Amino acid sequence: ESAPRYHPQAPQRQLLHTLQIEPRDCSADDDYSRMLDSIYHAGEGEELPLRERAARFAANVPAAPFAERLRIHGADSDEEEAHAVELQVRRWLLEGHRQIGIVTENRRLARRVRALLERAGISLEDAAGWALSTTSAAAILERWLQCVEENFPYRAMLDLLKSPFFTTEQEREVHLGQVYRIEQDVVLHENIGSGIERYRQHLRYRQQRLPPELGEQLQAPARLLGRLQQAAAPLQRRVHHRESDAAELLALLQQSLEALGITAQLSDDAAGMRLLEELQKMQQAVGHETVRMDWLAFRNWLGRSLERYNFRPPAGDRAVSLSGLSQTPQARFDALIIAAVEREHLPGTPAATPFFNDAVRCELELPTTEEQLAQRYYHFRRLLEAAPRVLLTHRRQHDGETIAPSPWLELLQAFHQLAYGSSLEASELRRLLADPNSQVVQRQRPLPPPGQRPQPALAAALIPCRYSASAYQQLLDCPYQFYAARGLGLAPPESIREALEKSDYGERVHRCLQAFHGDVADLPGPYTGLWQEGRRAEAITLLETISKAVFARDLEDNFLHRGWLQRWLQRIPAYIDWQMVRAGTWRVTSVEQQVQQEQALSGITLHGRLDRSDSDGAQQAIIDYKTGQTPRDEDVLAGEAVQLPFYVLLAQRPQQPVARVEYLALDGDKVEGKGVLEEPQLGELTHAVGARLEALQRQMLDGAGLPAWGDEKTCQYCQMGGICRRQAWEGQ
Repeated sequence: ESAPRYHPQAPQRQLLHTLQIEPRDCSADDDYSRMLDSIYHAGEGEELPLRERAARFAANVPAAPFAERLRIHGADSDEEEAHAVELQVRRWLLEGHRQIGIVTENRRLARRVRALLERAGISLEDAAGWALSTTSAAAILERWLQCVEENFPYRAMLDLLKSPFFTTEQEREVHLGQVYRIEQDVVLHENIGSGIERYRQHLRYRQQRLPPELGEQLQAPARLLGRLQQAAAPLQRRVHHRESDAAELLALLQQSLEALGITAQLSDDAAGMRLLEELQKMQQAVGHETVRMDWLAFRNWLGRSLERYNFRPPAGDRAVSLSGLSQTPQARFDALIIAAVEREHLPGTPAATPFFNDAVRCELELPTTEEQLAQRYYHFRRLLEAAPRVLLTHRRQHDGETIAPSPWLELLQAFHQLAYGSSLEASELRRLLADPNSQVVQRQRPLPPPGQRPQPALAAALIPCRYSASAYQQLLDCPYQFYAARGLGLAPPESIREALEKSDYGERVHRCLQAFHGDVADLPGPYTGLWQEGRRAEAITLLETISKAVFARDLEDNFLHRGWLQRWLQRIPAYIDWQMVRAGTWRVTSVEQQVQQEQALSGITLHGRLDRSDSDGAQQAIIDYKTGQTPRDEDVLAGEAVQLPFYVLLAQRPQQPVARVEYLALDGDKVEGKGVLEEPQLGELTHAVGARLEALQRQMLDGAGLPAWGDEKTCQYCQMGGICRRQAWEGQ
């Protein structure tokens, strides 16, 4: 009369024993239920091996009871399983069933099934819901805590300010205007990545630089930043405390949300209300006794609470329900799918608890691991009889690895195979899955034709008449990139650089050398001494001092930027040694000089910035600093890398011609000139480069197309890939 503890009947027997009720014999009344009893060791002959039980049952019941009622689908992938569930639901709906259940412990599969059904126009009721931590209400709480902990990193702060929970619908348009000003004027324009006080300081600097009527427009964003800082201050003081009262931390958190107006907005949202309820329960849990914890422990406690409890949207009258195993007691359906019947989920592993092992839990009469598994076994066994039509699905593999089916499923399949020599495979479902016509496709218009290599012509009014070296190089590297970026003006939006990038490093080095050889406000320099061995240490010291001042703000933003400064400091002695040799022939005449030159024949204006110009009294020499990769000499000589000849066109003066142009490599093992051009190659190449630009300009004015080359090297760094769509046409 007693069932093993790990058995479908164990929870029932345990409950009857607790209630001191004698269990009665409730034999199954149809062949289907009797077969399930025989499979799962319930009833007469349960002590016999599986093969003997199967043979005995088949002798008593010649016709297979599962034939029309239960089927199994083994999918080869996650996506196939989701499609199988969605397709079977649609089939049952077409047959007229109105109470269809989907039961699964795999929440990832549940989300995918939900998306597929909604794409097919089928709404469903999710009885299991989803973790409270994944709701948009919890997202704004997480962003606020991230702002408090990390001193307002720009991404978290902007997400917080743009959240619909931050302001009322009536005030939203005005509020988003203020957020836009903070994002554009402070974060992007000033390149400030974190620090609430730094945001406010640079906003004040900007107000001072603007005319009074424009500066007045920044008052509202300034007040918004002040409101954030004031609300965060009490919590920020607790972040680095060794320990604080948990109740006080919760109270401060709730006060900060109220100060920002977030609490009022959360109260008008179903998920927000659930979040506030959970915070209130946490407050009650520590309200009767002092519990002290550090900030990390508090964050872990809060995170676990939001992960542990689910949010369910308001229920509606829907034909399809989605639930987990524990949400199905006494449920009945017209048709039922039990999905993800795999060892990972059924029986799965009960959630581990940091309190008590099984021995202690047994003494305290708390559910043990074995009892939790028995409850799952009971729910699964009961669901097999909860509908006149049942489909069980599972994956055979995932990312190339074999997935073990649930032992409960294996037992059922083995019994049926031994008893009736046939499979329970849902063959009709598998056939329909292979038919493309069974898939739901939402298409309002015909599919577009295959992509073709873009080759648009630029309207005459949009053809640039001013060219920099980079614009000319872009035209050569990929005419379509030039068309999109320079012709249509589709330059990508600026982005805040959280870490100093290679290009930023190069800009800092340029500024260091500009101050060293020229005169830059607010920086030490320039060097005015002689270029002699005895003055070498003095020159190195001055350039190091300038460099530390230039990199100071980067070190304030991010300690990791110190590595970039050290990288440059290590190369300063080599640069000074190179300069001492250079000074024997050439004298620095200008640094970071903006130059513009008209091309007489074509009306094209050339413009650019020359890093450095030297003179020997009669001729010029142009130097372009390179902290990154320099073009290959063969590309320079072939006219494929046009920067150096372009600079000659810019700087050429009849009274002082350019005799030498070169890159100065500053990032290698030694400082040296590369790509050096001198006469006669210099004159020939410069003339050819200028003539080609004029010819290209005439072709564009005549309506010539600007094709996308599809060059691998150029495309690798292209920011116009989203409109070029090379992948769509490169095979055509």
